[in-house]
Formats: sequence, structure tokens, C-alpha cells
Amino acid sequence: MKHAHLLSDPRVRGWIENARNGSERTAEIYLKALGRFLSRTGMSPGDLIDLARRDPVALRDRVAAVLHDVAAEGCLPATLQLTKAAVSSFLHYNGIEAPLKIKIRGANQHPRAESERVPTQEELARAMRAANPRARAAMALMAYSGLRPEVLGDYHGTDGLVLGDLPDLVIEGGRARFTRVPAMVVVRAGLSKAKHRYITFLPEEGARIVEEYLEIRARNGEALTPKSPVIRGADGTFISTDRVSGIVRGALRVAGLTVRPYALRAYFATALDVAEARGIVSHSWRQFWMGHKGDIEAEYSTRKSIPPDVLEQMRAAFARFSKILVAGFMPPREDAEVAFYRRILQLAGYTDEELSSMDLASMDTAGFRAALTRKVREAAAARRQVVVGPDEAERYISEGYEFIATLPNGRVVLKPPAPTMTDVVLGRLQPSPPVARGDPLVDDRTRA
Repeated sequence: MKHAHLLSDPRVRGWIENARNGSERTAEIYLKALGRFLSRTGMSPGDLIDLARRDPVALRDRVAAVLHDVAAEGCLPATLQLTKAAVSSFLHYNGIEAPLKIKIRGANQHPRAESERVPTQEELARAMRAANPRARAAMALMAYSGLRPEVLGDYHGTDGLVLGDLPDLVIEGGRARFTRVPAMVVVRAGLSKAKHRYITFLPEEGARIVEEYLEIRARNGEALTPKSPVIRGADGTFISTDRVSGIVRGALRVAGLTVRPYALRAYFATALDVAEARGIVSHSWRQFWMGHKGDIEAEYSTRKSIPPDVLEQMRAAFARFSKILVAGFMPPREDAEVAFYRRILQLAGYTDEELSSMDLASMDTAGFRAALTRKVREAAAARRQVVVGPDEAERYISEGYEFIATLPNGRVVLKPPAPTMTDVVLGRLQPSPPVARGDPLVDDRTRA
């Protein structure tokens, strides 16, 4: 770590250790900022403390001069603000109140983030297609559950989301599958930026992406357990926040997107804005799923758990919200009953276009029978009359054909029997003519 030599000073070391209790990343950034400031001024940590105690005005002028030089080199206002904050934080920790009343133009502006647009659903689907299974799973958790990269892997890669944090994921025989969707995702306090435990959900498409990634790991011999990382490194351990961002960034670049990985969380937040505007999701639930502090977070922290009925209401609301959120990278998974209805209706002659206009998920047995009956009637109307000789008429009539008329030449017009549902399902729209008993050709085929 650059400027690590400063940690030999107990005043710097104590400051950084205290900062780490809040955020490892912030502590490292502050150390680098303080180190750059001391390098420019030729001061030691002790010199800085002495100057602050002896002459606060001189300290202010020294800091202002450094910020002026850094700005002239083209550094962003946010970098200047960070340097000022690091110096103030160090002095404050060491018992010195030295308010640095230095104005920085555009200190709260972040040009890159403000100009960055959120990916569209089509772009997100394209990026997921370009990603490998691990990157795709990370992208799904960020875009569909709103997780920050540091939830999947902390700053040093020593902790992160584990399979046990997915309560609806069942591990059986070393294999993992979700029993319910949207699936619950629990973010532990140690992984949360705001340092509180909260929950969000993962929609069906995201759950299937994670299942496929875990399936590959299981096939490769990994023994999945509740303590297994959801996103793992090559050695089976957690990966760092920077590594999480790196694998997601790689997939985005392959798909032609120049946005930051964090834009996937912005995608989730934007979809929530739309859902809230449409009355699908309440503002308090939106805050909670994003990991922000609010009414639900306060109640959750106090009661330690969300009442089951409220949790199911949340899950139902997230399911409705998913229709806005999901990019459609994977076709929705049909349950066994819907798949059965679809297959039978296809065999009965319904086209894909006709089926897409039918709500098969909500179809009951009566509706399914009615749909088949319509095809039976259409098939009956499509059946052609047949004309046979008088000597064949009796055999046709015995097979269910209906007599219509006798032609002047003596031949008989017959109407085929109405098709059954079995006929429709098997595609027998026009029946085969009955065959006389004892027909040698039929007998030969039977014997064969």
C-alpha cells in the first residue's frame, strides 16, 4: 500500500484503524490523500499537528495552496474535497479542531456519474449474453436485487454474500435450487454500507442465472454449503470488491457499454422509481430494498424480524415490480401445469401467436377444456364429406359416418363423424376411411 510507511506513526495508525471501523475503502483513500498532501508540503504527521496547534491560519493557507496547485494540474473538485477532508479528519482524531474554511468550486459535483446513463433492458440483456456464468450471476444480483459490489465481496476479499444469505435456496446432494421466487436475499450488517441488516429479493430470471452458475460449480466438484460464497474466486474463497467490479466491467465492455459497474445498481433504482410512480411499490419498501435507512429499516432493526404477512406482501409486490425490472435475458420458466396446457394446445392446432394471447398461467381446467372444444368445433367444420359406392356405405355408417344423400348415379354422400378431443390433440382432422375386415393388406400389416 502506498504511503504505508505513515502507519509507523501511532497517531496515523490510530486514525486509520478508527476509520476502518466505518469503511476499509474510506480508510485507505484517506491514507493516500493525507500521504499526497504531506509529500507535497514536505511535512511529517507531527509537523502537521504542530502547525495546526500553533497557527491555524497558516495551516489553512498551506492547505489552500496545495489545493490550488492540485486543481491547476487538472484534478477534479471531488479530489480536492477529499484531500481537505482527510487532513481535517486526521487532525480531528488527534484532538485538534481546525476548521478549514476553504471553498471548492463544484465540490459536490461528479461529472462522470452525472453524465452516465442507465443501461436499457436490451443493453443489459446483451451484456448478460456476453458475460461468463460468474459475471452474469454478479450482474443479476446487482441489477435485479440492487446489491452493491462490496456486498458480493468486501474490500479485502475476506467476506461477502454466502449461499446461507439466500433463505429460499435449498442445497440437496451438493446441488442448489430456489424453492420460491422472487427469492429473498439477506444482506448482513457487516456487508451493508449503512451498517444495518436488510433484505431484498431476486426475481425468477436472476434466480435461474444464479442456479446455473452454482450448477456449473457443483459439476466441477465443488461441495456447496451455506457458507460457500455466492460469487467465488478461483481458489474457492471470496473475491474483493475491485475484482467483482472488474468481472462485471469486462462483460459490459464486451457488450459495447462504457458505463461503470455501479450503473447496474442505478438500473435497479431507476426501475424502482418507475414502480413507485405507478403505485406498485411504496416509498418505504423502495428505501429498504435499496439498503437505505428509513421507516422499515428502523422497525426491522428494533424487532429483528419482519412479520411473515408483511414479508409475503413484499414478495408479491416485488413479483409485480419484476415485470418492469427484468431484461428478458432468459425466457420465463413455466410450471408443469402451464407447460402441459401449452403442449396439448399446440398439438390441437393452436399457433404460437394464438397461445401468446392466452393467459395460460391463469387458465383453469374449465378454460382449458373450452379452448380444446373450440378446436374440436373448428376441426368438425373442416371435415370434408365423402362419396362412396352403395356397397361401401354400410361399412362407413357402421364406423360413425352420417348419411346425407344418394346421388343420381347411385353413389352415397356421407358426413364424417365429429372429431373427439383425442382426434384433435393427435392431429386427426380428417379421418382415414374405414377398412373392411379381412382385407389382406391390412392383415399383412397387422402381422408385420
